Amino acid sequence: MNLPPFENYKEEESFYTGNFLPDFTKGTSIVHLMLLVELVILMLELSIDSNFDIDWQLVGVRSFFVQIAVLSSVAINGILLSFYPQGGNFKIALFALISVTTATLAISVLSQIIFPGVFPDEYLWLLRNLSIAFLLTSILLRYFFILNRIKILERNNIESSLDSLRARIRPHFLFNALNSIASLIFVDQKKAEKALENLASLFRSSLKTSELYETVNQEIERCELYLAIEALRFGDRLKVKWTLDEEVHSLPMPAMILQPLIENSVYHGISELPQGGTIRVNLALVNQNVLLDIENPMSEDKACNPGLNIALDNIARRLKALYADSVNFTISIDSGMFSVQLRYPIVNQA
Repeated sequence: MNLPPFENYKEEESFYTGNFLPDFTKGTSIVHLMLLVELVILMLELSIDSNFDIDWQLVGVRSFFVQIAVLSSVAINGILLSFYPQGGNFKIALFALISVTTATLAISVLSQIIFPGVFPDEYLWLLRNLSIAFLLTSILLRYFFILNRIKILERNNIESSLDSLRARIRPHFLFNALNSIASLIFVDQKKAEKALENLASLFRSSLKTSELYETVNQEIERCELYLAIEALRFGDRLKVKWTLDEEVHSLPMPAMILQPLIENSVYHGISELPQGGTIRVNLALVNQNVLLDIENPMSEDKACNPGLNIALDNIARRLKALYADSVNFTISIDSGMFSVQLRYPIVNQA
């Protein structure tokens, strides 16, 4: 992957927050950084002594010295960036280099004073430490920058997929909805007016949000608008049974996930059955995971429809991009019943 230098990227780019460095105050970022530094220290020690005659006490002292320098660098860099929160890539890299070299110099001088004889009392030793700190920091900055660019591209892909879901209105759904409304105009004007309001609200709800996550309640409200419109066509053939734990209503849910799954149940399930059927939706919170189970009857012929797989594959890919290996999305068909099970964590959402 060929990436241009830091300064060649515009700060107004989509999803660019102006800081490509990870937030070391959240999660386990600082722990990962300290482990990486420790691995570098061990690698350097092994490369210096080819006979594996390592003075582990000295290694411990050096490790302590380097870790203090790293933690001090992170703190100084955070203070510098707090004064310039909208700094560009070049400014952030410059502040990081300044903080690391400043902390390295200060800790090196203090180490010479506190541990005489352990660390060389020479200016060349200070210069060597500054050179190593500068080079390693430059490598890490480039790594963090490229990692941030990859995350930006991944999120932009997710947003593009979400935009396509919002923009994708099944022609048959819109055509049937308008036909149903038209047939009501001379029969029940109030019902036709309500149906038009529901259709407008559904479009507005699908297009208004730019967030990757909404609440379960917001997703359910969108589903109810959609189902109210479909009920004009299916009548008593379409039934939906909701089973919801009380605590799930305010929990986050990936935007535009529930309604497409319900629509999938109607289009590939209920609409193909003369007698219709019941869509069962279960939502629960178990061990900080949201569990979603959707079940609907389906004709045997429709189970092999490639359109069904395409729709579900698109949803599965978006969930994978959002949650990586933390999500579990499975489908099953058994005895004429089609089931979708989704499990995702309610933590670590960006």
